[in-house]
Amino acid sequence: MQINKKIIMKNVIYWLLIIFCSIFSSIFILCFLFLGGIESFMSDPKPSVLFMLLMISGLIYGIAKIREKKKEKQQMKTVVYIGNLNLNFSGQISYKDYRNTSLELLCKKFWLFGIVLMILFIIFPLTQENFDFLSLFPWVFFLLVFTLLIIRSTKKIYRENKVFHEKLTYHLDNEKITIMGETVNSTYNWNRLFKIKETRTFFLLYHDSIIANWLDKKMFSAEEIIEFQKFANSLNIKKELKMQ
Repeated sequence: MQINKKIIMKNVIYWLLIIFCSIFSSIFILCFLFLGGIESFMSDPKPSVLFMLLMISGLIYGIAKIREKKKEKQQMKTVVYIGNLNLNFSGQISYKDYRNTSLELLCKKFWLFGIVLMILFIIFPLTQENFDFLSLFPWVFFLLVFTLLIIRSTKKIYRENKVFHEKLTYHLDNEKITIMGETVNSTYNWNRLFKIKETRTFFLLYHDSIIANWLDKKMFSAEEIIEFQKFANSLNIKKELKMQ
């Protein structure tokens, strides 16, 4: 009951944020159009631009969180699996696939930051009387350095994690997954997992919100991917699957 109250309170807060941002954005637009807001904007656009940026960001964030909560409910739904899962495969995770998937997950996690940054790039010229594209150079340079640092960090994690450099053998059945390699010999029960997330190239078996085992989909046949999706959809845990 306490968890349900927390969920309800979060939903209420997100809805209040959406309503608040919608009302004040509407008031601002009406003032802008009918109460001399255009003249005020032309004389000093910075306050208006910052206000609208804040309202738009809050509105997008609130809507995204409401959709996320609805999505979480869908992720907990289960479909009965009547088959006998018995998958055996082996392989090694390549750095390219690991890097691309890590960047993909990072972009999805911080998508709001990207949208705000894009809006800033669009409206920044409006706040300058004598705009020069060279003034954007520090921002572009920062983004470039930031991206390179992320890639470098990803490469370091891959290089220092010995598991990524081993050829691992996997066995999956209805009760558990077993992973074996030179330095690995682990068995995990499916229902003890936190979440299963499917990306374009991996099945990620999360033990908590951060730590996960990476199953390369290239190690599966097309039929095995479909079979594992059906099985994963029967588990009473969170799952994000790309089922047809």
